Amino acid sequence: MSKPANKTAANALFQQGNEAYFDDEYEQAESLYTQAIAADHTNSEYYLRRAQVRSKLGNIESAASDAQKAATLSADKSSLLRQYFKALHLHGKWAAELKNYDEAAESLRKAAVINPSHEEIKKLLDTVEPLTTPVVPEPVAEKREEAAGSSQPAVPARPKVRHEWYQNDEFVVLEIFIKRVQKDAASVEFTEKSVS
Repeated sequence: MSKPANKTAANALFQQGNEAYFDDEYEQAESLYTQAIAADHTNSEYYLRRAQVRSKLGNIESAASDAQKAATLSADKSSLLRQYFKALHLHGKWAAELKNYDEAAESLRKAAVINPSHEEIKKLLDTVEPLTTPVVPEPVAEKREEAAGSSQPAVPARPKVRHEWYQNDEFVVLEIFIKRVQKDAASVEFTEKSVS
């Protein structure tokens, strides 16, 4: 089968899966969505819908995994922003149920950037944030120089900073990752032309 034929077959299976889903035939819907994914593994909507079915079936771990895959596939496509938000929201919710608080918080923070006024996202974040693994600075190794009988004080390790960003016509999402800094000691300042 060629790629367009695969996508056509995948879409037909997806539509059948939707019918089964709306008829509350979740096992059949999961099977059809799985077949659709096998025919076209690049469509985030297929993963998202299968995630919802798996949640209905009580398979939260697989649901969270599918939601994460849907988020990954839709992350760089501005036309799929709603779908990306929904995938992040559901992944965060289910990861929290599985007590994967760091994963949950990461997805929920990204969702909150897209829709900061979403009440459920705020509540979930308020619940999982205190349960995340705190960032503890790595111990600073003392530098000892044995020159001329004097030693210099230890030099603190510089914070390790990394950033990622995503931009479309409506907004820019900037994520800043900092190691070796306590959360309370960190601050970010935005100006027109810089972030410090």
